[in-house]
Amino acid sequence: MKILRLQRGFSLLELMISLVIGLILSAAAISVLLSNKRAYEQSEQYAVMQDNARYAVQVIEDELQMVDFWGETLANSFRNVGFLPNNGCDGDANSNSLVNTIWATTANSSKMLTCLSDVQINSDILVVKALSGYQSTDKSQVRLETDFVQGNFLKSGQKQSGWSKDIRDYHAYVYYIDPNVRTVNGVNLPALMRWTQDRKAEEISEGVEQMRVMLGLDTNADGRPDEYKEPSGVGNWVNVVIAKVYFLVRSIEPDFTISNNANTGVFNLKLYNLGGRCFCNNQIAKCTSSCPTTTADSFRRLLITTTVNLKNRQF
Repeated sequence: MKILRLQRGFSLLELMISLVIGLILSAAAISVLLSNKRAYEQSEQYAVMQDNARYAVQVIEDELQMVDFWGETLANSFRNVGFLPNNGCDGDANSNSLVNTIWATTANSSKMLTCLSDVQINSDILVVKALSGYQSTDKSQVRLETDFVQGNFLKSGQKQSGWSKDIRDYHAYVYYIDPNVRTVNGVNLPALMRWTQDRKAEEISEGVEQMRVMLGLDTNADGRPDEYKEPSGVGNWVNVVIAKVYFLVRSIEPDFTISNNANTGVFNLKLYNLGGRCFCNNQIAKCTSSCPTTTADSFRRLLITTTVNLKNRQF
């Protein structure tokens, strides 16, 4: 005789409790996943900004360290200066003038120096003229040949003289900020640019939306800075022995998880001080005030500074 045993399943209450526990665990797992995703995206944005800032700093440092480097000549009195190319810029920004080998100005318009047609207003423009740090074999460039005393410029395609012992490329770069070098997902992307003596605009580092230059002036000829001035305050550019450069770098795309004030929503309202010139994001502002909500956006930013000694002037 078989004995039938009573078999029971889950009750409705037990089933509901199991479902609730499962939903709680699933919600927790999804929350952790989303949190990790946001953390990864934020880390990636900061990494990209740091790479862009680091490269911009490296390029500017390398250029500034070459100011007044003229190969093996003892003085900057050269022959055939008329061979220097004309980059189409005005005054000291022109590559055919060696009056000031470092020069800067602040953009008060989107069109500056005749040669630049899309410049970030309130950002600085930096001009550097020098020789390359290596021997040249490219005859297509304007070059300077020297014999340790005298220097002679060679035009494009001209052969090196028999007496020269050192020959290097000459370059003149105009560094500036383009506020809209291209569009990414419908958003304008700024970049650090340079205008060459060949009248070409070259992109150096994307995401750089502001550049500020402060100049250290040696007023007593001891090779050390006695005061710092913005470009408009420099009277004699020969006295510049140090350049301090600020870069404000922006993320490529907005991050709508940014929030530094619960009352204003997910916006970045941080004030950035670039050597006494302040910005609420990318808008000029007073350094003594806080940023109004009208300047808010959802981009992450990074402020980086470098100070470069113009070693060829410190003697």
